[in-house]
Amino acid sequence: VEEYAKDATAIYAQAVLDSEAILANAYGGDQRLDQPEAAKAIQRIEEVLDRLAADWSTITHPYYYKAADIGQRSAEKILGTNPIVDTAGLTAEFFMRAMAFLTDPKGIIGELKQSTRAVIDHATVPAARGRIDDLDPSAGPVKTIKVLEKAMLAQSSRIDQWSGKLIALANVILVRALNQTILTDDARRPADHEWFVEWVNAGGRTCSECDDYGSRGFVELTTLDKRPGEALCAGR
Repeated sequence: VEEYAKDATAIYAQAVLDSEAILANAYGGDQRLDQPEAAKAIQRIEEVLDRLAADWSTITHPYYYKAADIGQRSAEKILGTNPIVDTAGLTAEFFMRAMAFLTDPKGIIGELKQSTRAVIDHATVPAARGRIDDLDPSAGPVKTIKVLEKAMLAQSSRIDQWSGKLIALANVILVRALNQTILTDDARRPADHEWFVEWVNAGGRTCSECDDYGSRGFVELTTLDKRPGEALCAGR
């Protein structure tokens, strides 16, 4: 999780710098930003963000498979046998959903595109809808770039939450393996069994969902509608 966050933060920081440089260049020597320049800047920044999404996918892809392997090995240790679970298929599906949501309007990069466009609109169009740090066409490049940086860095806090989803993937594999693997008795006949689990909070700051699940003690696995890593705090 920490390595994921470190790698994602590095490419994110570079995207912020590239976006600031594009906006500074759009102002040009006259230190003004007209609408054609603004439109071009938005287009170029969105290209930077599209590249960020592609790099994010490439760089973080191996971490999903490492997390899945942890889940599978944990299941094997608990079961004492090779688990019956489509680890590769589940991981590929999980990864595709994660990358799709990354660029969704509510995802990190989707939100970045919206906030970038809003900042540049306010720096270009008089009386643009809403208010962003008293930004208007008279603000000038220095203030506008600072506001853009602030907006982009605000989304960076979600990287830790995003990397925490690896915990969810490991637990998805573990639970699926436990539920799908048939246990046998000494006569090699299917043995009746029920898995019980306890949601243990690691301490420190936790979200309301973790507090709730953590207070339940041991419960039947089939009654747990979320896995660690799927709560509001994504395992953080």
